[in-house]
Amino acid sequence: MKRMVLVFIALSFFLLSHGNAFALNQNETLVLTLGSNQALVNGNTLELATPPVVDKDTTIVPLRFISETFGASVEWLPETREITVQHDEMLVTMQPDNTNAVVNGDAQTLQIAPSIIDGVTMVPLRFLAENMRYGVNFNPESKEIHIKQLPPPNNPPVADFTISKITVAQGETVTYQDKSFDPDGDAIMEAKWAGNEKVFFAPGVHEISLAVKDHNGDWSKPCVKTITVTEEVLMDRLTYTFLNSSRGEPMDITEFDILEMKVSEPFLTRQSRKILISNSPEKILGEGVLYQDTLSGENRLFYHHINGTNEAKKLYLVATNQGANDVKLRMEKWGAAGPADPMAVGRSAAYRYLDFDPANEKVIYVKPGEKVILNEGINNTINPGQTIHGIFDVQSFGSLQFSVVAVSSSKQLADMSSMEVLPPDGTHIRGTFSTTQRFMYTQIEGDKPERLVIADGKDDAFFYGWDKSSDSQGLHNRGNYGIVYKLSITSKQRVGVFFSPRGGVFAGAASWGNNTFYLPNQGVLQPKDGSFIGVINAGEKEYFTFIPPAGSSLPVNLMFIPF
Repeated sequence: MKRMVLVFIALSFFLLSHGNAFALNQNETLVLTLGSNQALVNGNTLELATPPVVDKDTTIVPLRFISETFGASVEWLPETREITVQHDEMLVTMQPDNTNAVVNGDAQTLQIAPSIIDGVTMVPLRFLAENMRYGVNFNPESKEIHIKQLPPPNNPPVADFTISKITVAQGETVTYQDKSFDPDGDAIMEAKWAGNEKVFFAPGVHEISLAVKDHNGDWSKPCVKTITVTEEVLMDRLTYTFLNSSRGEPMDITEFDILEMKVSEPFLTRQSRKILISNSPEKILGEGVLYQDTLSGENRLFYHHINGTNEAKKLYLVATNQGANDVKLRMEKWGAAGPADPMAVGRSAAYRYLDFDPANEKVIYVKPGEKVILNEGINNTINPGQTIHGIFDVQSFGSLQFSVVAVSSSKQLADMSSMEVLPPDGTHIRGTFSTTQRFMYTQIEGDKPERLVIADGKDDAFFYGWDKSSDSQGLHNRGNYGIVYKLSITSKQRVGVFFSPRGGVFAGAASWGNNTFYLPNQGVLQPKDGSFIGVINAGEKEYFTFIPPAGSSLPVNLMFIPF
C-alpha cells in the first residue's frame, strides 16, 4: 500500500550533517529507506550519517542532506542557535528542540521538534514535504521513501489595460489596449471584458473591467477602471455608426420599423446568360447524375449538395463534348467551398466568387468524346453529412453537356452514359434558368428611410426555368440563388446603407465598389439583425454587388437611412 503527500510552499532546515555533491532536477527522485544509511541520488548510492527513522509515529529524515539534494542552501547562526534554509523565494528559520518555525515570516508548528541524532539534524518528513513542495511516496513493504521535487505553484495571471482617454465626449471613439501578463510566462488563453464600449452616448462615469485566464485555467483578479463621459455630444449614435463601422459589421436596427419603410422601385435589366442549378436532390443518397444540360455560349454552373449516405462521395462538375469538333471552353470566374456545413460553404463560395482574380481565368479545349472535370484540383470529396458548393462562370465556343455527378470516393469517373439521372426531391431547386444577372438602378430622393427588396418573388420576381433532366417546365428559382445582383445607387442626400435578412438566418458576402466583404463580417445574421454596408454622400453614386448565398434564407432588404 502506498501513500502520497503533496504540498506547496518552500522551506527547509539544517544543522550538523554532511553536504551532498549531487543535485536533482525536477522529475528526478531521491530514494531513502527507513533504517538504512544508503540513499539513491541520480542513480548513485550515497552513505547517510544517520538513516531516516520513525519517532513517535512521525518519520524524521536528515534535513541538510534532503535540502541540499533539491538545491536549497542551509546556514547555521550560532548566536541565535537558528538554522535558515533558503530555496527560491522561500526562507525557513528553525531551532533544535523547538517545535516553532518561521516560514516566510509566518509562524508554523512542527509535529515534533527538530532533533540531533549522531550529529545530524533530523526533521519531520511531512514538514519538509508541506513546505518544500515535495511529492512523497512511501512503500510499506520495502520501506522505501521516494521523494520528488514538485513544480512551483502556478501564479495566476495579472489583468491590466490602458484607455486612450479617461474623459471623453459622447460619440467620441475610445480605444483599449490589453496589457495583461502572466508572472510565470504562461500564455493568456482568454480575456473577459465588461463595459469596454468603443463609444458612449450617455454622460456619467462608466466602469470597464478585464479578467484573463492562463493556460492552466487560473483566472486573474478583475482589473477595473473608469471613464467619464461629459455632456458634450460630438455625434449621435446613428451618425457614429454609419461613419465608424466596418463593412459587414453587425448593427442594432431595432429602432427601425423596416416593413413600414417606403419600398424603392428600381429600374431593372437583366443579362441573357443561362444558369444551370443543381440543388435537388439536395441530399446525395446514391451514385448518379444530379443534373445535366447541354449549353453553349456564356453560362453559369451552380451546385450545392449534401452527402446523405454513410460513406464518402466525390462530386464532379463535368463538361462532355458530344460533337465532332474540338470545343474551346473558357472558365472565366468561379468560387467553390467545402466540405463543411451548408451555410458555411454558401458564405465562402460567394465571397471567393465575388473576389475572384481575373488573372486566374483558364482556357480548356475539349476534344470530341472527351470528358473534362471542371472542379478538378478543388476538394470535391464529401464525407457523410458534409456539404459541397461551387459557382462557375464559363463560356463555351460550341455545345457542351454540363453534368453534376456523384460517385463513391473510391471510384474514378466512370462512363456517365450508363449513369442514372437521380430524381429531384420536390423541395429544392434544379434546372436551367433564364438569366444569371439582374441589374438594378435606383435613386434615393426623399428624406425618409427607404428599403430595396431582393428575391422575395413579388417586388423582385423569381426567374423562370425548366428541368431538362425530367422535362419539367414552369419552375421558378425561389430565392434567385446563383443570380448576381448589380445595384447602381444614387442619392440626393447623404444616406447610410445597411443590410437586413428578412427570410431567416443568413451568412453570405457582397461587394461595395471594389471591396468584397463577408456579410456579416462575423457570425450569422438573424431576421432581426442588421449589417453595415456603406455611406452614399449627396449626389454621389455607389455600386453594390450581391449573390444570394446557398444555405441562407431569402428575401433580404437594403435600407437607406438619411443622416
